[in-house]
Amino acid sequence: MTSFARDNGIAESSVRSAMHGRNVALKSAKRMSECLNIKLADIFEIEKTELPYAYETIHKHKRCIRAILATAKKQRLIQDNFASSDYITFGKRPEQDIEFMDDITAKKFYNHVATNIDITKQAVMMTLLLTGLRRGELCGLNWSDIDLEKKKMKIRKSYTVVYGHGLILKDPKTDKSTRTMTLPQILVDKLASYKMEWDKKKELLGDRVEDGDSVFITNTGKRMHPSTINKWLSDILDDIGEQHMTVHSLRHTNITMQIIAGVPISIVAGRAGHARTSTTLDIYAHVISTADQEAADKLNNMFA
Repeated sequence: MTSFARDNGIAESSVRSAMHGRNVALKSAKRMSECLNIKLADIFEIEKTELPYAYETIHKHKRCIRAILATAKKQRLIQDNFASSDYITFGKRPEQDIEFMDDITAKKFYNHVATNIDITKQAVMMTLLLTGLRRGELCGLNWSDIDLEKKKMKIRKSYTVVYGHGLILKDPKTDKSTRTMTLPQILVDKLASYKMEWDKKKELLGDRVEDGDSVFITNTGKRMHPSTINKWLSDILDDIGEQHMTVHSLRHTNITMQIIAGVPISIVAGRAGHARTSTTLDIYAHVISTADQEAADKLNNMFA
């Protein structure tokens, strides 16, 4: 399944969903039928579902149009940019239901990961939980991006499936997604231990290692496929008896823990790679409200 998805530029999650009889996007279904040389109607039942575009999709189109018109105005091709805030009111980002671990579950998850699985899975899961990296950013890491002595990590690339091209190493999601963050000591220690095992694996694989600098590689020497992490996380959550969550929930957990711990929102946004602090404020509004209530309660207890 993994090799089929990787070789044909299809997300492994889509292939897995199809194999288990779950819905997949029409584009993915067509790609699978083409690769298998089977008619689409013979292996899929097509249902048409109309859904509104996501806020981010609409926002990206608006931002693109606004930038085009702004450039045209600078070059005096048009007199006004009617897509600017001078003429229109931008809609507010709708509240999102984010999935994250509470502190008890997060500690349970961490303790299990730190002691009960192999070193590669430990390094992957602890990096996601303690840095809040996106899945593609983690798989795009190179050792040249990590300075264990200075406890610094640079996020410069993302390893992502692009339809028609397969897996490619590309620039992160936004300009702000290219960032440098300080690592907690427990993660530095874990990555140092993992690096020793990585060196042994690289020596055994020899020329089969496709990219000698990639941090997370498979037993065949390839850069780790992002969808591999889904299966690992699912197995770990089964082991500790917790409900299934997406890999992205570890990112939400990391950001939520920072907010509750009182880390300034500008720092949280910077570590998350959000283009604006308003993005962090909008997505985590409920968490911020809870933290605000806790602050009020603590002040009350101090002076009551």
